Amino acid sequence: MAYVPNTEQIYNALLFGVVADGSTDDTAAWNALFVTIASACGGTAYLPPGKRSLCTGALTPMPFGAASPALRIMGGGSYNPFADPASGASILDLRYNGGGSAVAKIDCRGVGRLEIDHLSLVSGGTDDYPFFQTTNTTVHIHDNYVSGHSANSGISCVQDVFILGGTNLSDIGTGASDAPFGGYGTVIERNGFNRIRTGVQCRSAANAIIIGPNFWSSTCGGDTTHGAITIGASALPPTGNVLLANLFETIYYPYPIIFSAAAHYNIGLGNGIWDWESSSHFIASVSDASGNTGNRMIGSYSPDLGSGAPEIRTITTSGSVTLAATGTYLVVCVGGGGAGGSSGTP
Repeated sequence: MAYVPNTEQIYNALLFGVVADGSTDDTAAWNALFVTIASACGGTAYLPPGKRSLCTGALTPMPFGAASPALRIMGGGSYNPFADPASGASILDLRYNGGGSAVAKIDCRGVGRLEIDHLSLVSGGTDDYPFFQTTNTTVHIHDNYVSGHSANSGISCVQDVFILGGTNLSDIGTGASDAPFGGYGTVIERNGFNRIRTGVQCRSAANAIIIGPNFWSSTCGGDTTHGAITIGASALPPTGNVLLANLFETIYYPYPIIFSAAAHYNIGLGNGIWDWESSSHFIASVSDASGNTGNRMIGSYSPDLGSGAPEIRTITTSGSVTLAATGTYLVVCVGGGGAGGSSGTP
């Protein structure tokens, strides 16, 4: 269940320095507005529909160590993945491509609650920098459309979207970019993805997160280590996450869901895969021996697989496994430990 933040006060971004004409760099204006809202003990930053706000720098709505009450970044509507280019949407054109301390186009490290909704988040440049990362911030990200840059499609996609936590155990509770996850109560739902690789990545201590329902279009794609949803970390393995009613068009995903390194007792309910093609499935490379334990897939479905297809494929660390083109799998578990759920051969 989503939390209800203290965001009753609405700040129209156009009245606080955001130009949103598609060419003016609005980075500084957005970050100044976030500070204004924090000083007022919370509120909503609103971008009206039909506006395109260009940001060449990183947005930092929840900086570590600053007062970080509830903040909402809201648009007037996102647009359907099949209705490109946008028409009438509230668009954040995020073009930060590194060169600073931020590790994503939107970088959140403070303790607080952030809601992002009804926006089109697009990568209008030519970079493959991640869209969003949080370490300590609890987020509710919903009803958005996310599109990677237009030069990528299918197997050429290498741009990731929502990264939850870092992997360095010694940084826990700090403002370091690689700190393990601490934003408990996070929900990511009702988002559409286009031209991206991994939509949600759960790393160290990214526990009890609700992921879904979300949708990945046929323009997305990954490989045997990067799924549409990728869960795993050798330190503080992600545990108890719920993957609920997600829909994957899997033409360019060998596996839409991957449990890599170590992932414990995560559950998938009613996830669906569509548009599977035999060319999607060849070799799974296995290199991590940390193991996976107790992960489950229940009620998964696909009109392309027929009956009797296994829901979880367990692969050991003995090397690579060649998968026959006659079968497909909703989930692959990469690691040396056991994986709960059904298994079988292609």
